[in-house]
Amino acid sequence: MKKIFIDDGSTGIKLAWKNESGEVQTALTNNTFKKELSPPTGEAEVYNYRCSGEDFSFSPMSTSIVMTNNVQWQYSAANAVAIQHALQKSGLKPQRIHALVTLPLSEFYDHNNQPNLANIERKKASVAQSVEFLSGNAFIIEAVSVSPESIPAAVAKVSELTDLDALLVVDLGGTTLDVSLIQGETASLVKVEGNANIGASSVTREVDQALRTVNGQSSWRIADAIVKNRHNDGFIANRLFNEENVPAIKESLDRSITSLCNATTDFLTRFGGFTHVAVVGGGASLVADSVKSALKISDKRFFVSDDPQFDLVRGMLYISGE
Repeated sequence: MKKIFIDDGSTGIKLAWKNESGEVQTALTNNTFKKELSPPTGEAEVYNYRCSGEDFSFSPMSTSIVMTNNVQWQYSAANAVAIQHALQKSGLKPQRIHALVTLPLSEFYDHNNQPNLANIERKKASVAQSVEFLSGNAFIIEAVSVSPESIPAAVAKVSELTDLDALLVVDLGGTTLDVSLIQGETASLVKVEGNANIGASSVTREVDQALRTVNGQSSWRIADAIVKNRHNDGFIANRLFNEENVPAIKESLDRSITSLCNATTDFLTRFGGFTHVAVVGGGASLVADSVKSALKISDKRFFVSDDPQFDLVRGMLYISGE
């Protein structure tokens, strides 16, 4: 049974696995689904799904997509559908698989920093629920394993440290901020905390609202694309009905990013005793400079991922020894 490592984030599903030659393969799909079936459109393939009595379809340009920027997304039918869709788009043939997924630190651990067994079992049941792919055969998830987020994403950096070092891992995803302090060399956890109220999707949400104000309409996909291309005025202008509204969109971007940076750095005041810092996760580029400045860390002790989307699944695969 093939093992598929899955980062089922709020904005997208990231997969990693090894092919028959032992090479690591990755795939990424966006979470843009609506709660209804889409009609056939000629030669273009339509991705319609049914799960727990609900209908879903992949619809990247829909203005009424299922919102995923909340913790309950982790246990929802929409989450199971998004995982199934990512598998369908991966290039793998439908088969029985072992899904290795994660939970945010705030969900994986309880207030005593012990595994929250109720949440872990709930996550397993959610991922394993049956999803019907209405256009073909579905992947069957026969086994589910759950691990904490953030920690695997920095495993490569931890391996470079000595036993006198400690790495602060700042993992900013779409919905949650997960922070862990890891003792160097032994990679043992010193402290973990998560905040489900801080996430990069807050920036996308602000841009989405700004687009609705100036264009009269928006889609989450376009708002997210503007965030990713925020330094390209031409890209932003091409998404607006009136180019004169570029400053309004940029003001919204700047304001929301500043708010996100302030919330992130305020949360980091809970931690001390680190010698190195790693900023990972899909929102890393939004807050990295502010984190570095606030923590007064030197360049050689500060690490920002150059592949934040796949850090977690690659780290999970590495730790597994696959």
